[in-house]
Amino acid sequence: MRTVTLSGQDFIVNPLKGKDIKALKAQGFDLMGGGYSISEGMDAVFAVAGFDAAQTDELPFPDILALHKAIVNETFGVAEEKKLAAVWEWLSGEGAEYCATCRKASRNRDDLDCEECEGRCPDLMPDNAAAWELLQAGATQLRMSGMGGPVGFDYNALALVAEAFGIDLTPGMWRKVQAVETVIRRNAAKQAEKTQQASASTR
Repeated sequence: MRTVTLSGQDFIVNPLKGKDIKALKAQGFDLMGGGYSISEGMDAVFAVAGFDAAQTDELPFPDILALHKAIVNETFGVAEEKKLAAVWEWLSGEGAEYCATCRKASRNRDDLDCEECEGRCPDLMPDNAAAWELLQAGATQLRMSGMGGPVGFDYNALALVAEAFGIDLTPGMWRKVQAVETVIRRNAAKQAEKTQQASASTR
């Protein structure tokens, strides 16, 4: 859920459900594939999102576009998933190590400004807070490959975690989970390669 302020009005945007997306597609408005005119599809999209025409009809068209974009992003997590994956990659990869090394080397410096550092951890977007909570709580529920490396989350276990925390597993939430899984597999592949190289060098 997110709140967007347009023309002085607050609009609470919730992710659409699967049945909403199917209903829109049946009307010719495919939110995932796009390819439709927003000016033609906005009434249908806003209706399933729970917005009354009396609210939206008075909005300037730039605000109409912004509201439509907010609904799509909240449902599918298009922009947020990349930034969430970037935070996970920084913390689980070389980013945290770089930061620790820098702090150690600069221990006696008074002019160290971490906020301006290009190598600092990306900011966690407020819209990713629920996904981050879910991923942190479910971090022990990873499935392992036959070679011992993680390949992704146990979805059944993750669903139980989400239920316990009151987090809705919307299509957008699953896309965020899968974006982080890509990072997890990439990190596992890098670690496996390092292990193989270290093993080869000792022969």
